[in-house]
Formats: sequence, structure tokens, C-alpha cells
Amino acid sequence: MVDNDFLNHRDRTVRGWGYTVFGRVVEGMETVDGIVALPTGSGGPFSKDVPKDAVVIRETLIHPL
Repeated sequence: MVDNDFLNHRDRTVRGWGYTVFGRVVEGMETVDGIVALPTGSGGPFSKDVPKDAVVIRETLIHPL
């Protein structure tokens, strides 16, 4: 749960298109905290901060504002 500035859009010719990440946890923050607490390391193209065991989100709900 840190700011990953390198994922921000800069210029598509420099580092791709970037990512837009937004949302709000309205219920179940203990689940988010549980994911944050998992041990991490390198995985795939990432040199650090990847959960050692895969995290699978099986369901999400959209709540009206």
C-alpha cells in the first residue's frame, strides 16, 4: 500500500500507457489488511513486493454512490 509513481501515465512513447487505479473499500477492510500482511518477494517481471502466494479476488461488488 504505497504510491507507485512508476505506474503513472507519462508518455506512451516512453513507458507505455500507464494505469488508472481507483476504488474505495466500503466493507471488509480486514481482507485488504490481510493481503497487505502477506509475505512478499520477487515474482514475474517484478523484483520485489509480489505476494509469495497468489492472491485471487473471487468476487467484487459495485455499490452505488
